[in-house]
Amino acid sequence: MATWIVCAAILTASVAGDDSCGAGDDTCSAVSEKRKSGLRFGVGDVVQVQMGRKQWKVGKVVGLHHREPSWPIGHVAPYLVELSEGGAVYAPEDDPRLIRRADADDVARMAKAEQVMKELARDAENYKSMQLKAADELQVQPDLGAVLRYHAESCHVRPGLYANGGNMDWENQPDKFRRVIGARNIDLPQSSAIAVVPDGASLQNLDALGVLLHDAGGITAWKSQGPNVKYSLRANPSSGALQPLEIYVFGAFANEEPAHWHYNPYWHSLEHIASLPARPWLEVLERLPTGAFIVGLTSIVWRNAWKYGDPGFRYTHHDVGHQISSFAFAAAAQNYTVALLDSLTDDEIRAFMRADDPEDP
Repeated sequence: MATWIVCAAILTASVAGDDSCGAGDDTCSAVSEKRKSGLRFGVGDVVQVQMGRKQWKVGKVVGLHHREPSWPIGHVAPYLVELSEGGAVYAPEDDPRLIRRADADDVARMAKAEQVMKELARDAENYKSMQLKAADELQVQPDLGAVLRYHAESCHVRPGLYANGGNMDWENQPDKFRRVIGARNIDLPQSSAIAVVPDGASLQNLDALGVLLHDAGGITAWKSQGPNVKYSLRANPSSGALQPLEIYVFGAFANEEPAHWHYNPYWHSLEHIASLPARPWLEVLERLPTGAFIVGLTSIVWRNAWKYGDPGFRYTHHDVGHQISSFAFAAAAQNYTVALLDSLTDDEIRAFMRADDPEDP
């Protein structure tokens, strides 16, 4: 779901008040359903939903008295509406200011959108079949065949068309904030409109480092979706605001010895993971400019797959690119630059990142 949905639903021309219903009459069934539910609209009605800032969008009612598993007991939304452009929203109240009847043009647009979706689905199925056939023929290159099969199974012309596996199980929603339980913490200064970093300050300085990490991947706002649902927004763009990435920094900060740290955006702090081995670290420093430190990224793919299913692995890579760019902008604000370390081998990176090590600090 999007932000707290001030949704407006609009009804197609209905025959409310007409009691002459024949057996198997879908229109009659919809009218009866509305009467039983006590709502103005029924399943299948084309409506407009209020999306905020006086913006109305066309959709079709697909559920009545909708409830999410994470909502408090007794909390129900009158309508669940599938938008013509994709996605679904709910209307918190049966209020004309939030959901209203669709006019003839809206109904026509909705019908056209459904026809386009059918055509896209047909074309996508053909495309998928060709890719799977090509993958099966690559017997001498099994790895490439696996890539093509994944691409075919996970690609989609429109969001949701081939999002296999994702179901947004609210009872098993991934935690967006990883913590290193029992680790020593260093609190960091936050960025703000009035934050000041000393001129010429090294990024080993906690003031400079705190502002950099906050500008690159820190929490910038909290949003609410009803009284009991809150979620954070961060400086870096993320697919569905799911934040699959974890940020780690490597270096000597303030009076600390060179160490491997985890950045915790919830507390805006560094969590100590391990001291860096002296000789390998010095060998890496010899390849870096004076005053530099290293940022490492890992991904918890489940955070994306929970919602998006198979395509979640794709979106994780999108997030990596977004996060690198976010660091580049944040560093530029302090007259620093970001560079990818292609000189480090996979074994060297693996040794420093300790991604496969136990969770103990």
